[in-house]
Amino acid sequence: MPSAQRSVVINRPPGEVFDFFTNPINESRWRTHLKEVSASGPLGVGSRVHQVVKGPGGRVFELRVKGVADQFLAAMRGAGLECHTTDDDVMRVFVPDERGPRYLFTLAAQHKVQVRHLRASVPTLEDVFAKAVGEP
Repeated sequence: MPSAQRSVVINRPPGEVFDFFTNPINESRWRTHLKEVSASGPLGVGSRVHQVVKGPGGRVFELRVKGVADQFLAAMRGAGLECHTTDDDVMRVFVPDERGPRYLFTLAAQHKVQVRHLRASVPTLEDVFAKAVGEP
């Protein structure tokens, strides 16, 4: 059976990492779909945490293109899509539910760019930790 492995080194004591990830006030730093988070007093058994998520829903896609990627990235941002690039020439694009992935192909055709790779993106543990410590 195929398998893959990846590790992330966090240069912090385990207790500090645990405290960070279990404090609801920090959740919006690594769960980007949260609009607001608040706790009703100190955390413990029976504590209540209030969360409001951003809307509308959507999906993140990984995208590689052939053509002028920078201009296409600007066009996607101009169309109101949230886009980020990676070191591997992969773009991560948040596509709202009302548009769907077909919208990316339409936008690419309008800007004379070929979509060479498109798949639903799943955040890696490294992505979560990088976001939590404030890396872009």
